[in-house]
Amino acid sequence: CLHRRFAKKGRYKMTNQSNAVKRNLRRFLLVVTAVVFFVTIFVNTAYADSAKKYDVTIVDGQSSFAVTTTETEPIEILNEAGITVTTDDKLDITGFVESKGGVIVIDRFNKIYLEIKDSITVYGVYSDTVGAALNEVGFFVGENDRLNYALDEAVTDGMVIRLENAVYATVNSDGESKEFAMLGGTVEDLLALAGVELKEDDYTSHSLDAAVEDGLSV
Repeated sequence: CLHRRFAKKGRYKMTNQSNAVKRNLRRFLLVVTAVVFFVTIFVNTAYADSAKKYDVTIVDGQSSFAVTTTETEPIEILNEAGITVTTDDKLDITGFVESKGGVIVIDRFNKIYLEIKDSITVYGVYSDTVGAALNEVGFFVGENDRLNYALDEAVTDGMVIRLENAVYATVNSDGESKEFAMLGGTVEDLLALAGVELKEDDYTSHSLDAAVEDGLSV
């Protein structure tokens, strides 16, 4: 009887140990399953967020840079990039495709003051450079004209541009005619430019102190 009791107790002990192992194994499997589940959700979420991102190039005047975004509206993309536009500025989004990428071009509105012969006129322009801005408002700068800025200079709001247009005058001397470009001056200056020296018996069709105008023929 004593032997059977000890044997029975041994079986109970082994059974309890087996049950404890099973319970621990179930707990371990539950933990592993939970970890795998949360890792899967995290990876899928990260992948989904990554899949939503795309690159957009922003051209602002003479500057250009790329941004990575999940936004779909051009104005929101600019806001995210810290770029402010005014109601007078224009956005060119012809090269932009929502959620895919492309190019957003900002055309900034600037006021320029154009000074010609002591007369100043204000213009609103969207061009980025001085030369393009002058063309935008209907002025062409010839090779003999004088400008206080380089044609490729960036336009800034409130810029004062001084343009001196050359005048073209013709000198007829000793049976030869030749045209000269001048930035103003007198007939005497024109003759000096042409290398004509008046002798005592020579004369001109215009007074030497007369102002040279475009199309003048002397």
